[in-house]
Amino acid sequence: MKIIGFILSLVLGQTSLFATESIGYYTKGKIKQSQDIRHYQGSWHKLFQQRNKFYATDELLQNITDLSLYIEQFMPQALPLQLGDIAGKHGGKAYRHRSHQNGLDVDIVYLGKKTKIQPTHAKEWQERFTKGKKVSPNFDSKANWQVFTWLVQNTKVNRIFVDQAIKSNLCRYTSNNPEIDKAERVKVLRRLRPARHHKTHFHLRLTCPKGHDQCIEQGPPPSGSGCRSLALTPIEEDDI
Repeated sequence: MKIIGFILSLVLGQTSLFATESIGYYTKGKIKQSQDIRHYQGSWHKLFQQRNKFYATDELLQNITDLSLYIEQFMPQALPLQLGDIAGKHGGKAYRHRSHQNGLDVDIVYLGKKTKIQPTHAKEWQERFTKGKKVSPNFDSKANWQVFTWLVQNTKVNRIFVDQAIKSNLCRYTSNNPEIDKAERVKVLRRLRPARHHKTHFHLRLTCPKGHDQCIEQGPPPSGSGCRSLALTPIEEDDI
């Protein structure tokens, strides 16, 4: 049965004879035997298709698929996951990015209360979820916290880059919510890192997968939630 399942997965394009491999660092790397998100069956909507950034490691694409199916099942009010750039077929330098080179980065639109599906070939993001130090009325704190919690619990997250106003919002939202476990709150908030150019989307970055011996990983984020010293937290990345 395992052999039949493996052959079926090959036909569906979800497994390769040679496993994908992330090589090098996020801002200076490449991908060996990359996979195409279009071969995965999930509830997602790919933006900026003209850029041809559909590729990544098996691990990242499976995580995206699993997240999209989780949202579809447990958050029926939400729209399908809207994906920005992932990486080029062989990785390497990506248009308008410093990272997205080794198949472990993906941009994803925040969940909004009344967000519309953005056009697949639009040249720019269609909605900003922050203005100054505040989130927009359309930013759904509960839904986005649920997404970030799922990612930290179910994937090998290195960092999730967000706008500083969004982290501030989630620090306040979780501190006033007694239903959120305190230890889990710190665990998730630790991974949310303030970054420029993330008013429209968050940037998920995975750690180097097991067996990817040539992958160079970014060090772990500082301990703690980072909420008290948020105003002093250095911007970690200059990426869009």
